[in-house]
Amino acid sequence: MELWTSEHIFDHPWETATTATIQKYPNPGNPTTVVVDVLDRLTDPSGKLHSHRLLHTEWDCLPL
Repeated sequence: MELWTSEHIFDHPWETATTATIQKYPNPGNPTTVVVDVLDRLTDPSGKLHSHRLLHTEWDCLPL
């Protein structure tokens, strides 16, 4: 298992960025991500959305 943190500032309206992020997985264009569970989601006092998600991936399903 690998753990990491990433941050990105989206140059789009709040509604567009959050809708796209939430709907990103599962995705038929990327079959390696099988399941996404949201463990925790909150908005801090400065308005930043923090979302802790658990992704289940299966990299052996890619054709060679």
